Amino acid sequence: TVGFTSSGADGDTNFSGMTSLVNGQMYNGSADLTLTHGAAATLGASSISLDLRGATAGTFTAAGIETLTVNSNLTASTLTAVAASSMTNLNVAGSANLTVSSPVDFADNATSSTAVDGTVDASGFSGVLTFAPNTSDNVAVTGGSGDDVIQMSTGLNAYDTIDGGDGEDTVSISLAAATGAEAAYSSQLATLSNVETLDVTSTNNNASVSMGSVSSDVSKIILGSNVRVVTVTGTIATDGEDLAYTLNGVT
Repeated sequence: TVGFTSSGADGDTNFSGMTSLVNGQMYNGSADLTLTHGAAATLGASSISLDLRGATAGTFTAAGIETLTVNSNLTASTLTAVAASSMTNLNVAGSANLTVSSPVDFADNATSSTAVDGTVDASGFSGVLTFAPNTSDNVAVTGGSGDDVIQMSTGLNAYDTIDGGDGEDTVSISLAAATGAEAAYSSQLATLSNVETLDVTSTNNNASVSMGSVSSDVSKIILGSNVRVVTVTGTIATDGEDLAYTLNGVT
């Protein structure tokens, strides 16, 4: 195992040229940790673990690794990102809350556009897991016993499956279109199970979503709107001219 027991934002560390699979450790700090394995080390099925304790930021990078097991214990941790370009399986274990701030990007499944790209298994995790998959990935997610938060943004589709597990779990989605969302989300919401809260935000005043197929496990629906900063630029040369723009589908 390589890594650090404490770090600052300027303590980014890169271990390179490793000829066998090596696990990582990020304790009490905010530095990035990069593990660069040699080609021979990642031949075939490659699996390593990352131990977390009190991380407040930092990106963990491990190219060539297919399965990553994150162990979060003792003190809650927040990672800026997990970057593993070959990753298809992410396991989460332990008991301390874990937040991954940036979307997790799994390796694309070349067999089919409808196939699962990434599997997230937190079934043995008792802390709160908060994370988002990349919106272009198809994912199969199993939550643990905590109140997990799975942020699907605009990426939820009929090829995703999300089982929240025990706890009061939340799945958040974002609607950007005024039309077409209702029929699409009717099938997409059918892939949710053991999810108690559906958090729906919108960037279009006319967006709609059908709840006809939503699981009976959902007992709360939160409706909101995304915050968007708008800067209007242009020149009005003559008094009385209007400058038109569209916000949330309204001109």
